[in-house]
Amino acid sequence: MNKVVLIGRISNDLKLNVIGEKKTSTIQFSLAVNRNYKNKDGKYDTDFINCVAFGNIADFINKYFKKGDELAVEGRVQTRTYEKDGNKKYITEIMAEHVEFTYGSKSNDNQINKTEEINDIPSNYKTDYEESSNEFALDDKDLPW
Repeated sequence: MNKVVLIGRISNDLKLNVIGEKKTSTIQFSLAVNRNYKNKDGKYDTDFINCVAFGNIADFINKYFKKGDELAVEGRVQTRTYEKDGNKKYITEIMAEHVEFTYGSKSNDNQINKTEEINDIPSNYKTDYEESSNEFALDDKDLPW
């Protein structure tokens, strides 16, 4: 089973992209998630987890959220690799399949019960982007491995 549930704050500015012939919306974001225990200094450490959303979910996030807002994400872990300048790069990200407002969302108090989920992402839908760009590839022939 590959299932992840996270609640955290969006830690980057959001930018909606449209990709492919079908003009599918996609959005990448980092979710700042506090650990549930304190470190030796008595503070909670934070993990910054990369997430990707497609279609209706991407549109939903772009419409209702911004940097600093809290978001609940349910999805799956996806890993991939590519080679750049002779070095193998590893990417781990969460593919968002369901998102919800939380009570910690700053700008969305009047939309607190809205949710969005999507189940129509094709199983062969692949993404590829490098750290410096937001380019996505839909076809295996364009992947760098």
